Amino acid sequence: MPVINQAELQKMIGGDEDLLSDLAIMFVKLLPDLESRIRFGIENHDSAEVESSAHQLKSRISYFGAAELRDCAGQLELAARKGQSKQFASLGGELFQGVEQLIEELRVLTNLSLEMEA
Repeated sequence: MPVINQAELQKMIGGDEDLLSDLAIMFVKLLPDLESRIRFGIENHDSAEVESSAHQLKSRISYFGAAELRDCAGQLELAARKGQSKQFASLGGELFQGVEQLIEELRVLTNLSLEMEA
């Protein structure tokens, strides 16, 4: 099942394919930092780091009409806010799996390689 809702995406970008490409490139450039911060927070039970980073990732995901994935990031953010570190690993795993699918869908939509920088 696709992560991106095409109708929602088109509303967000107004049919501007260049805008979609720019947003996709920016997302992939920012992702390694956010992902590493979330992983660090999960491993170290650092709720503040997980909450902040998940919130930022949630905002970036919302640009692509990926409501379920955005909500997944929101669940991780909320779990962190509530100090529910036992939920971090499962929510983080689900989130990262969804992000991988989002990037793959963006590659197809934009015809860009969208390689993440390490």
